[in-house]
Amino acid sequence: MLGFAQPTDAEDSSVRSVETVIAQAKAAWESGAVTSALELIDQGIQDDPQALVLHKLRGDILSTFRDPKEAVQAYDRVLAVEPAALDVHWAKWAVLVRWGQDAEAIAELCSIAQVDAKNPLAHWRLAQELRKIDRLEESLESYKRAVELMPEFLGWRLALARARFDVLDYQGADADLQYVLEHAAPGSPLEMPAKNQLAQLYESMERGRRFSPTLTPAATATQLKEWAAIRSDAWNLFEAGRYQEAEPLYRKLLVLNPSDPIATHQLGLTLMQLDRCEEAIAVFGNISNLNPSEEDFADTTYRMGQCYVQLQRWDDAFIHFQLLYDAAVEFEQANKDVPFPAGTRVLAKDKMLGGSIG
Repeated sequence: MLGFAQPTDAEDSSVRSVETVIAQAKAAWESGAVTSALELIDQGIQDDPQALVLHKLRGDILSTFRDPKEAVQAYDRVLAVEPAALDVHWAKWAVLVRWGQDAEAIAELCSIAQVDAKNPLAHWRLAQELRKIDRLEESLESYKRAVELMPEFLGWRLALARARFDVLDYQGADADLQYVLEHAAPGSPLEMPAKNQLAQLYESMERGRRFSPTLTPAATATQLKEWAAIRSDAWNLFEAGRYQEAEPLYRKLLVLNPSDPIATHQLGLTLMQLDRCEEAIAVFGNISNLNPSEEDFADTTYRMGQCYVQLQRWDDAFIHFQLLYDAAVEFEQANKDVPFPAGTRVLAKDKMLGGSIG
């Protein structure tokens, strides 16, 4: 964290001047006078170029009102002098994420994990981001470090088991899943996902993301054309409400490419429309193996809850809805001060209680 060193008498007036600039600039910023705030800070930096707190504040303001490149440059000036300033690292990372600079954002998370090596959240977030871009082996190492630091977080160990499975470490995945089942309290919402993963480990045709699927990037042009055409036809039939005709097409898609999360999700929805909820649950249960988007995973969890309601399996339905509700509460707490662009879909607990997921 940035802060002031205890000033000497000779430095006291300079420190007071910097504090005054900060107070005035923040007041201007909060009142909407962004240009005035930046002018005050720029003048303060000109008077005292070594005042790192002014560079940090300048970056904070620029990150919300101007080209994010300027904000990153302001943060970099601070980090060049104080490379261990974690608040600046996190601020820079947030700007890079909003800016869409994925590679740079991950590099910043790597720096944070190195500087703050005992912070499990840094390793956890790094693991998630690396997983999104298919750097599975590196992601696994970060998951391991996060779980090592917080072994009591069984949900994290469940994710670690998934990460091990995807790099074909079946024995390690089994050990983590058994640990979760042994340590989870009776009726824990983690119990069912752990059992599902264990069943997938030994019963599913899916063998993890590093296992070569049927349809690979080396597939022939004819296979790719057939797959694309079937996918389009299946979607059009689904949209038209012709679910009995859509079902065999989605099943054919999954023969061509068992690792297609969208086709798997759509087959589950199709079976729901045909009132075949038992089959739909089995199909939805494979989604977590297929690297779905966060939105698709949330929707799948919700649909499984609906299926369990239809089947009057109330305990199972409650577990799935509770998972979504807890995730919504966690998301709301973690992002309560984050402004999202209009139209952004997020998990919302109030909407969920009203019958939708956001």
